[in-house]
Amino acid sequence: MTENRPTDVDADEGTGTGTDGYTGADLFTDALEAYGVDYVFGNPGTTELPIMRALGDADLEYVLGLHEDVAVGMAAGYAQTRRYHSHRDDSIRPVGVVNLHVAPGLAHGLGNLYDASVTGAPLVVTAGNHATDFRHEEPILSGDLEAMADQYCKWSAEVLDVAALPTMLRRAFRVALTPPTGPVFLGLPLDVTMAETDAEPERLGPIPTAGSGDEREIDRAADLLADAESPVLVVG
Repeated sequence: MTENRPTDVDADEGTGTGTDGYTGADLFTDALEAYGVDYVFGNPGTTELPIMRALGDADLEYVLGLHEDVAVGMAAGYAQTRRYHSHRDDSIRPVGVVNLHVAPGLAHGLGNLYDASVTGAPLVVTAGNHATDFRHEEPILSGDLEAMADQYCKWSAEVLDVAALPTMLRRAFRVALTPPTGPVFLGLPLDVTMAETDAEPERLGPIPTAGSGDEREIDRAADLLADAESPVLVVG
């Protein structure tokens, strides 16, 4: 799949979105590394070129899927395996990351995105999109990515300004990892990933637990009960 505007990724003059400085794509890969990601699964197109270039300079390993649904399935399976092992090792962050290409690429991945939503796989799905200042041309392969993914995600959004990228990436990972875990989606327009920025990835912070109970709060409750002279339990 290709976008009929290849000059976007080479437009270093007169656009304010040159690729010589630190860009949204660089921030994206730096955030992934900071959040404990080792692998990025995907099937790229022209709108993902800034991210592919940034991945080439990062310590992340890119795993190419020959079909988008295969890439999503690999990322979800990886996340589920990580989640299983994280029960025994708190240092493991069980999240899978997959990057797709505009509307048809995301559409091809919806089968395994649905599966991830049913199984609760902690998955961060991203897709490149046409530049925001080009969409009035109704370019080929365009579509409402946010709405397309929303029905199968805990949270679905699109980053429309590079200044919002750090906060939205942090939120995406926290939502995916917070129980009940599940997939989230972020659209990444070409002009956002090419835009220069001096922002840094935001600290992810501790992820709350659920289901069997937050261990820290359980310990605190046990201490309160042990120290209480006349404890009363109201259950119901």
